Amino acid sequence: MDWVGDVGRGEWLRELLDVQWRNMHSAVPHGFEAYARVFHPVAIDRPIGPGTWSGPDRGFPSGIEYESVSWARVAEVWGATMHPLAQSGRLYRGVPNEYNELVDGDGWRYSQPAVGNLDVAVLSVVAAHLAAHTGTPDAGIAAVWEGWGGLVSGMGVSTIMVSDDGAAEPAAESASETGDALLRQAALAAMLEPADSPAPGLLPADVSSGARLQLPGRDYVLFDAGIRRFVDPAWVTDAPWTDSRWPQSPSLIWPDDHAWVLVSEIDFDSTVIAGSRALVDALVADPTIEVLELPEGADLTSEGDTVNLPQR
Repeated sequence: MDWVGDVGRGEWLRELLDVQWRNMHSAVPHGFEAYARVFHPVAIDRPIGPGTWSGPDRGFPSGIEYESVSWARVAEVWGATMHPLAQSGRLYRGVPNEYNELVDGDGWRYSQPAVGNLDVAVLSVVAAHLAAHTGTPDAGIAAVWEGWGGLVSGMGVSTIMVSDDGAAEPAAESASETGDALLRQAALAAMLEPADSPAPGLLPADVSSGARLQLPGRDYVLFDAGIRRFVDPAWVTDAPWTDSRWPQSPSLIWPDDHAWVLVSEIDFDSTVIAGSRALVDALVADPTIEVLELPEGADLTSEGDTVNLPQR
């Protein structure tokens, strides 16, 4: 996965994107036959044994167990409706506990889905479908947003949690309470602030200061990466833009024949794929991932979810 200094390989996308925000097409290219929305899994956790998330006896003497669940599960538990334009912040409709956490009747605490990052296991499944719907599965580009924390030299990291419409999100008290799954989510939601002194980045200095693909509102570092590489989760050990402890998926992936584009926009808690009708049908039909078809021009902001209206 070598760095690509020839940003012209991504210039074809520019005319397919909206310069000003109107809908998803500020990040997702126009003009494809169909669009699929891949929902990022939701991490949930609960104390093992006699532990509890609430009350004066909050504690976890036997540890914590973790699961990843679908948005459909979240909607079912909290009395919302799952649909293609669903927004995660409007699916969490319960009353938070005193720690501003949503905990269901079985003791599971719900986090928000990861923003701007597609889970490695889900990407593996998606990549297998993408490889089958391009004539160049071993030749393409992985574009990574330059602003991810720790990527380039001279930048420091400030971690924040992202919420939508005031939805409850885990209020971490310690690493032992939240565990790796929730810490990972926070790390992937990191934004940048200037550091007091230049900090080394994951990328070499020449790449950090090299050419960027400039698309509306975002600048990207490009790497040679055929989609077939992402079928094997071991890509995280080879990718120069990520630390394998906190895997960061590419922001954009496309093959050399431009048959499709995968978009994990940094502000989206789902990934959108623009491609052929056959590709989208295959993704939607796969029971191992949560995917729904989107109409062209879909509004993926909270206002786009007109089914699950804010609670009063």
